[in-house]
Amino acid sequence: VSQGGGASTIALPPDKIPSLLLATLKVALSNRDIGASLRVASALSERLPSSIKKQAPLRQSEDVIYSPTNEGCRILQVHVDDDETFYTVRFGDGRERQTVAAKLQRDSSEVDAPFKALGDQIAELRDASTDATPSAAWLATKVVRRLGASDGVFREVAVDALCSGDSTHVRALAATGTASERALSTLTGDAGSCRFVAQTLEGYSLTDATCRRAADVMARGLSLHSDAQRAAALACAAQVLRSDASRVVPFETVATALQTACAFLLKEEGSPAYVSALDCAEACIVELSRRNEGRKIDLDAAALTPLLDANPRLAACVADVLGICGACGSPKTDQGVLLRAVVDLDVGEDDPLISRAFDACMAIVSASLPALKRRPVDKCIDGPCSAYLKKHQAEPASLLACWALHRLCVSRAAEARRWGAAARPRDAERARSLVVDVLKETPVAKALSIVAREGFGDETNPDSTLKVKVASRARTVTAQYERDECLIEMVLSYDPAFPFRSVSVSFGLHQGIDEKKARRWALRLRAAAETTTAKRAVLDWRKDVDLEFDGVEPCPVCYGVLHPKSKKLPHLECATCHNKFHASCLAEWFQKSHKHTCVVCQTEFVAVKAPRRSYSERRPASSDDDVPPPPPVAAPAPPPAPPAALYDEDELD
Repeated sequence: VSQGGGASTIALPPDKIPSLLLATLKVALSNRDIGASLRVASALSERLPSSIKKQAPLRQSEDVIYSPTNEGCRILQVHVDDDETFYTVRFGDGRERQTVAAKLQRDSSEVDAPFKALGDQIAELRDASTDATPSAAWLATKVVRRLGASDGVFREVAVDALCSGDSTHVRALAATGTASERALSTLTGDAGSCRFVAQTLEGYSLTDATCRRAADVMARGLSLHSDAQRAAALACAAQVLRSDASRVVPFETVATALQTACAFLLKEEGSPAYVSALDCAEACIVELSRRNEGRKIDLDAAALTPLLDANPRLAACVADVLGICGACGSPKTDQGVLLRAVVDLDVGEDDPLISRAFDACMAIVSASLPALKRRPVDKCIDGPCSAYLKKHQAEPASLLACWALHRLCVSRAAEARRWGAAARPRDAERARSLVVDVLKETPVAKALSIVAREGFGDETNPDSTLKVKVASRARTVTAQYERDECLIEMVLSYDPAFPFRSVSVSFGLHQGIDEKKARRWALRLRAAAETTTAKRAVLDWRKDVDLEFDGVEPCPVCYGVLHPKSKKLPHLECATCHNKFHASCLAEWFQKSHKHTCVVCQTEFVAVKAPRRSYSERRPASSDDDVPPPPPVAAPAPPPAPPAALYDEDELD
């Protein structure tokens, strides 16, 4: 009996095995000789057919039908766990799911097994044994399933066994396809409940009611105190946020989970709390990115900033967190500088952090550029950094640099172009190769998609029309301007190595506009496209053209009417030729030419002074005209202005 006795070896008539099995389970469920009875019952159950229907086993790479949704799918992998076999299947839209053979259908010959009635008898016996131990209840559950009792019977038996505390066998409950509301309703929010929810949600979809219950267990678990309990709660939160239950989790609960996870990220690397915290933080980041609510989370960013210099996966997660909550501090390694620059994308144009980030990127990828060209780095590079790095496991530092370079090229195109012009030729060429061969031209594709998605708003002029067309494959943005029977078409062409190569601008169709003026407008548009986005450049160019049609002469230095930064009109007029200039354009001309002459007439530049208004013109209107105005107080003469005062400080580049 201690080894199962003769139950597994003695020759028994097949018609006697059901009655022997039923009697043995009755002994086990009555809590008498439990160990021996279970061994005998297990051996006897192996001698009976194992399912209600017999068919050839499902094989890997076989196309089948997923019966709950009647969808076609393919078996990717077969898993064997004790007596249960599970399958990983992939649907046509790329979704993957774990399921069991009972949910997969195919054309095959099937016959009924002869012991379904015995399975129902054992299930009824199990229901009547309210004081049975979990191990006995679980064995009865397995036997019921093997003998082919109805799904409804097995579902109730499995839920009862799990509610009695045997949560280690949660897969069998999930395999029935049921939403285990009865099991979840008994949970209290302790560490055991969190572990149960984490196991239940792994790989299975649940109903709305079960999702809400799982989210409630997650929220209650985050308030636990000990490190071990909170680690279990974080593992539960990660599973909930990756499952269908994430749709019912409030924003505040996600924020609490992220705050708790970040506190545990400072724990010792490799500890259970650290691993659970990293997994939970990544799940929170992906969920917040999916929701895209734009709400900030209050977090101590200063404590996390030093972690940017840690291992790449942790650094990627921390960079995403700091992007949500705000950053501070100064990283030391190239990796930290890269991620800090990505987090602080709203720093000033001349901030040295951006230039240091491009230098760091080239330093990291210089040795691994040939290997990177063979990897699909461009996949999911638009998502959160932690999710991207988790998908690509090999060469994490180089892949991290590629992700940061993509973000910088999209958000800091003008700075990237300036860095490429000032960098060593070898580094500039390596950057162009990285964009074309590794990132697969994703920066230019992203820039064009932003233009196509955002459009050009409501900035319209009733006297003119502007039509813009984006051609992603040709990498062009075509702007067509029409006014007073005049029409001109400008084409902005992007190089595959954008932003490390300049945008070229050409004019196409031009009716009623001479070629000299069209060429000047093209130069103006090209200058604007070098320093800003395509959308902003086209809108500024349109305002320039509108003003020219209204009679405002352009600045002879930059060929534009509006200054690209201050948005002011040319206001410094030459006393000789009466051409008007932007102050900063004229100052730049003086500096580069090393002389103080007019750009057009080449005479000594003397600005026309604006006429001073009389006191009667300047004083406000008074209702009492009989009272004479007080005499003006003489002001001290101002000191002479130096030549550098020709321009306004807010116009300087």
